[in-house]
Amino acid sequence: MPNAYQLAHEMRCKYARTASIAVPHPDGTKFDTHHGSWLGAVKAALPGESWPEHEGVPLHGVAQICLCEVPVRPPQLRGVSMLCVFVHNEDGYSFAPKHSLDTAPQGWLVREYRLRSTADLVRVAPPLPPACGAARITFRRVIDDMPREGDADRRDVADFERETGCPWYETLKTYGKTKFGGWPCAYQDQVTWSDYPLRDTAKPEFVFQIGSDDGVDNLMFGDGGMLFFGYNASRPDGPWFLEMHEG
Repeated sequence: MPNAYQLAHEMRCKYARTASIAVPHPDGTKFDTHHGSWLGAVKAALPGESWPEHEGVPLHGVAQICLCEVPVRPPQLRGVSMLCVFVHNEDGYSFAPKHSLDTAPQGWLVREYRLRSTADLVRVAPPLPPACGAARITFRRVIDDMPREGDADRRDVADFERETGCPWYETLKTYGKTKFGGWPCAYQDQVTWSDYPLRDTAKPEFVFQIGSDDGVDNLMFGDGGMLFFGYNASRPDGPWFLEMHEG
């Protein structure tokens, strides 16, 4: 019978993915540049570009990612030089897209820039007070990002837990908070994109996640939750998908 180490090694060989993990630097003013990567802020736009709104209310910039700083880039972002993420904030406390019974999540935007140089972007100031702090971020590469139980073969999960006596999630780590690539660190078993009326041809692939982070003052999604972003270029309503899980 294989021991726990052998089984964990077998599962990592089968499932492990590379990913880019965000590392916040709260003293980001030392690295203040509108061309870099940030959590809790969007600092760059094209000259004359309008700030995004939902139902006449400005959205909050929650992330700006300079893709040249991301060591592992998902293939869906090939050709993208900068990515900016905006999300609704209704109560001044936490960020969350708006939901209704018959529509996909509203009140959010992923803005892509496909530029030869991010030097074409200019510094912008949001048209509303910030609802959270801002931190400059860098990224580190990992090679051992593992799926949550819902994304792995359930037979593998059952066999691993039976043979080792250890919960899958305690031994085989899925990196949380903000990352690009790898596996979604789902709080609710798995990301299903269930808010969207999907046909098989329109189902997205996971690209990145943004998580509540105590390294950035008041950066909170719902009650300590996570935003997951998927992509499918063939979707008529736009390529980006969003799903939020509460913590």
